[in-house]
Amino acid sequence: MKKALSFSLLLLFLFNISLLAQDKKLLIKINSIKTKEVITFKYDNSNRLIYFDEKGVATYCEFKLKYDNKTNVLSEVQMNKDRGELVLNSSYNYSNAGYVIEEQKSSGKQVKEKTTDYNNIYTDGEGCLIKTTFDDGKLWEEFKYDDKHNIVIYTQHAVLGNGDIVTTNEYGDDKSIFTNIVGLPAWFWAIHLNSMQWCNGFTGTNSLKYSNTENPHVDTPPIAVTYDYDAEGYPIKQFYNGELVCEFEYKTLK
Repeated sequence: MKKALSFSLLLLFLFNISLLAQDKKLLIKINSIKTKEVITFKYDNSNRLIYFDEKGVATYCEFKLKYDNKTNVLSEVQMNKDRGELVLNSSYNYSNAGYVIEEQKSSGKQVKEKTTDYNNIYTDGEGCLIKTTFDDGKLWEEFKYDDKHNIVIYTQHAVLGNGDIVTTNEYGDDKSIFTNIVGLPAWFWAIHLNSMQWCNGFTGTNSLKYSNTENPHVDTPPIAVTYDYDAEGYPIKQFYNGELVCEFEYKTLK
């Protein structure tokens, strides 16, 4: 009995050691073959994302992020498109239940007159984005999630009401490429989903495995999503129906 107990304790000890030995990593680069973009990421000493940029064939866009020193929540984001052509400075107010108020100031070479706009970021009880609206207040996008913040149904409503686009998603139990990033609100990647195709499938805890879009205007076949992984289980290559679409690079946390 004692030998069996000792052996069980040894196995438990070795299992815990193996978990501790697994390296934690942060995403530092995406090579998006599908969209012909390279995206790089930078972090502070607390593993908070403070900068990322997108380099396309003929475009360049960079983002700088700041956090509240007391609450550690995202407080400001600056988007600089094509080196000063368009600059958007956003600050966030979290004092209201059910939505975050974004104050967005526009400037840059292509802006004739500087403007300040206010937008509501509508969220659920866990801070996930649930909808976006057009300028006139009409519904544009809707998001539904599983219990791990993965988007399982994504609906884009037509401007003129002539046909909605509905995407349903399925996920596995593996890591998202954004695992270990600290401080980002749950709504952050979802709100950029329409303009940043490279973050599609990674807005929650896990990685996308299957996606099907019902589009009344265009025939879109289902997508089976597969990955190659490194030794620690982080995705390093992403394939759509067998075709390589993205490559990922990480740095190991000390």
